[in-house]
Amino acid sequence: MILVKYSALSEASELIGPCVGEDTIILSLLNGIDSEEILRESFGEKRIPRSFIQGGAVKEGRNISFTSMGKIMYGYDGLSKEENRQNENIDALEEFFNRCGIPNRVSFDIVYEQWYKFMSNISMNIPSAILLAPYGVFMENQRLVALVEEICFEVIAVANRCGVPLSCNDVKRLISIFPGMQADGKSSTMQDVEAKRKTEVDMFCQTIVNLGKKHGVLTPYNRMMLDFVKIKEDMHGM
Repeated sequence: MILVKYSALSEASELIGPCVGEDTIILSLLNGIDSEEILRESFGEKRIPRSFIQGGAVKEGRNISFTSMGKIMYGYDGLSKEENRQNENIDALEEFFNRCGIPNRVSFDIVYEQWYKFMSNISMNIPSAILLAPYGVFMENQRLVALVEEICFEVIAVANRCGVPLSCNDVKRLISIFPGMQADGKSSTMQDVEAKRKTEVDMFCQTIVNLGKKHGVLTPYNRMMLDFVKIKEDMHGM
């Protein structure tokens, strides 16, 4: 399992190379939508299903707090539901996680689910980092909720051009979870900014900007957020 920051993915790929054998399965539990593609260039598609984690945590110094256990989601893109059920790598992962008591679920629509989380991360992590706003602000401030919606619509336009069926219903689903969030919870990107660490804005906004250019979709919100976070990184000497 690879659980590094996006900026360390290439180095991690090089380091694990000598350890990868014929039966090795690689899970990349990074946020974003392209880490599997990057790893598949080195290790092939067969051994790398798509995957991500549902859940969140707050890191303060050496302490990590969370309100609920995360869940590992995984599955192969390009395979049908039945083909995923019968895939030996998926079976091996499910057996391993269940034996270890690790919450997990096989996804039969992994690309859509990965993009939904991607949209959630972009529309919440980046504004929260720019504003230094914990999740409670998303619960209370309607201007911020409206901004989240506009950012989501931008991601949806790009996703649809990429063949991913995100829709306005997904925006409603995202907004509906706001009341249940931990008010003092912080996104990982906000935590990076507060700690003056390099963020993963390239994995989020830069990816959407690049895909927008490729497919002829305007992405002004993502372009602006990318610039704001990059300016913060410049101010912190990164």
